[in-house]
Amino acid sequence: MEPIWLSEAGRDALGYVGGGILALSLLPQVVKLLLTRSAADISLLWSLLYLLGTVLSLVYLLLIDALAGAIPVIFELAGCLLTLSLKLAYDHTAWGKEQQQQKAAALQEQILCS
Repeated sequence: MEPIWLSEAGRDALGYVGGGILALSLLPQVVKLLLTRSAADISLLWSLLYLLGTVLSLVYLLLIDALAGAIPVIFELAGCLLTLSLKLAYDHTAWGKEQQQQKAAALQEQILCS
């Protein structure tokens, strides 16, 4: 049954706005990851479950032809993949460990100079 109080354009707008807000909610986390060069506070399991849920939601929305929901989820998926990539890069590569050591050395120098 279709709601009589909301037009199709209104339902689409709800999908775009809600999905856009969800996609934007990852932006502060991505910025923090890039600025701190650390992903120690992010759970790998959370990242993987979030990725799985986002992919499954996208598939469902595409199957029911709900583009107003699917398009923002694509951006959310991009943010999720970026977060997971940074998590893996910072926590599980020599480059990431080097970044953390440089950050620790800079912090230690800053403390000693104070």
